[in-house]
Amino acid sequence: MALAYLNYQRSANDRHYFVADIGTNAFFQIKIGKQKRRYQGLELVDEEVFTSPILALNKARHRLNGRFTLPLPIALFQDRASFVQLLSYRTPDKVGPALSAVLQVRLPAADLSELFPNLALSIPQAAVEPYRVRNKAFTYQEPDISESLFWNQLLNALPGIVEQAIPVVRQLVGGDRSGSSGGGGSSSGGSGSSTHDLINAIAQLVQTITSNNTNGATSSPETGATDDSASSSGDTTTPATPATAESASYYGLTPSLAQVACRTISPDTLDIIQDRPQQLGKVVNDSLLRLGSQPRASYQYAEAKVAWAPIIAAVAPYVKDILALGNQNEADQRRHLERLVELLNDPSLTALMATMSHVPSGRAFTPDDRIYIDTNHLPKIELQQKERVVYRHGQALTIPFKLATDHPDPPARPIPKAIVEAKIQDPDSMSILWEKEFRLKDVFLNSMVNAIMVLPEESANLPVNTDLKVEITIVWHGKQPGNVYGTIKNQFITLVKAAIFDRIGDSVGDSIPLNDIVQHRRFWHKVWQGGYTESRRWNIDFDAKYYYALDLVEVEPARLETRVKIIEDNAHAGQAMPDRRRVRAKLKSGMELTLDMLNQLLPAHGHPALSADELEALKSAGLQTYLNQTARAHLEFRGRSGDTGTLWVYPELTIHQIQILRISQTNEQGQVLGVDKQTLHFPRPSSIHFIGTQSE
Repeated sequence: MALAYLNYQRSANDRHYFVADIGTNAFFQIKIGKQKRRYQGLELVDEEVFTSPILALNKARHRLNGRFTLPLPIALFQDRASFVQLLSYRTPDKVGPALSAVLQVRLPAADLSELFPNLALSIPQAAVEPYRVRNKAFTYQEPDISESLFWNQLLNALPGIVEQAIPVVRQLVGGDRSGSSGGGGSSSGGSGSSTHDLINAIAQLVQTITSNNTNGATSSPETGATDDSASSSGDTTTPATPATAESASYYGLTPSLAQVACRTISPDTLDIIQDRPQQLGKVVNDSLLRLGSQPRASYQYAEAKVAWAPIIAAVAPYVKDILALGNQNEADQRRHLERLVELLNDPSLTALMATMSHVPSGRAFTPDDRIYIDTNHLPKIELQQKERVVYRHGQALTIPFKLATDHPDPPARPIPKAIVEAKIQDPDSMSILWEKEFRLKDVFLNSMVNAIMVLPEESANLPVNTDLKVEITIVWHGKQPGNVYGTIKNQFITLVKAAIFDRIGDSVGDSIPLNDIVQHRRFWHKVWQGGYTESRRWNIDFDAKYYYALDLVEVEPARLETRVKIIEDNAHAGQAMPDRRRVRAKLKSGMELTLDMLNQLLPAHGHPALSADELEALKSAGLQTYLNQTARAHLEFRGRSGDTGTLWVYPELTIHQIQILRISQTNEQGQVLGVDKQTLHFPRPSSIHFIGTQSE
């Protein structure tokens, strides 16, 4: 494919270096001028002060592509001549031309004699630096899809999975080392068991688990706390519970885990994370770790003591493939077995296991099931279709709560002394962002406690426009020496500066294909280029996947590396090359877009560019969810020996209405009480175009 691409790289040794790419063309030319102009839709250098002769690219050194480093003397850019353009041609008589974008560069003066000894020109300095595009390793993954019914079935099956899966896992990693399952002392690789037998065993295991779960869903008894084990007072009244396990069943939790969730997580927080199984599992697990720190366990949750929820959250994407095992052909069976091997090496599972094994911070206590922390009174606003507690970022914050009980006859005497431990965490990594403790006297039940206070400079250092987990723990001494009781609550809050993204609305106008490689070069991505010379003809079938991800931090976009995995190849080592090379492969790549590069497109399409304040409001994970896109395509490249195929990708955008919420009212505790709605316009990728080219 003919191409002309030019980008400034660096300055050194009286030269300025550019990255140039002329694709399949073999000749090129440089023009420098004082102005630029448009002619029939093309951008051209005007008032030219320098035009190089037609130069030939050394194809022996650039056989696979036309990319090279172009050095230009500094002295060419002075006296207001600051515009430079690359032109490429297929032949030296200018057949098959291609034009690069016109760059305006700021460069000091130098001597021309080294490259062009017969020229005596004065040429200008520039005022605008050219754009840059970063290159990054491919690390992006699609977010997991939440499926409530599947998630519920999976969690309910946990005890059986853990108990029955251990022998299978042993086989996968090298056989049963206990020596108890026939043939004693089987070696790595599982002697006596073929891959087919192993696959069928896994399929039977999963079918047994799901069958047992379906048949016994309503018959398994709970071994929770009895009336006489719940409190130190000997009261036989039913323990106070802010919500029942049944009311949380739609969160996909077992009854015992649901009991933990209802007592330790606020209802609005549960509503926020119900569609985020991994986050839900981590929050419940964190509560279990904290409750498990008591010196004696009077608060019993049966199987919930083992916090399997986060493990299954990581396993869930793979179990779908496990369920498909059984009556499959050999290729599908092998593919599913590969997925099981991936599971054993999944870094996300390792990270989750690490969070499960950490030692919970804070004082040890015995949970008192008569008393709970109530945060339901906190004012909320509807944000991203959920009720959320929102605070003003950078302001002094107070997080009030009640130490509540549903006991019909609560004691009138207060708790003489208590300690409140408060920490703010990232709900994904569970890393602690802020932590303090507060000592209280005379804490009355069902009365407001305004102890937790975050200073302005502390709140200014917390993340904005994202969910934060506040863990509140209150502990106190009982009547008997050494008895320490307590309770905990997890509450999500969001900090906002002036405004925050709320939702995306309808599209406005026609879609905008960025198909002009000169004007929209930064959006174009050369994903792959290659071919074969050893065979007379070649054929490559790609199962291609391309990702667009929004980067909220960087200003410059980044092209992600291309990863290619060969699935089938009819060429084999040690054998003669086939006359026609046939390859089947998987390919994935992508690009990280930025708010700035998308914002710069708006004026050309009839909408004003957003201000810095408005762009700050869009820096939200909610907007990322809408803008991140993935496309999959089957692509076929064919050629003869020596031909080169190239795959390009560019996006098509649609401008959408974007609603942000701007803070209009706060109280003295920093809580947001009122917001005003504001509608903006912003582009969003709507299609991903794949273009294949071939050069001979």
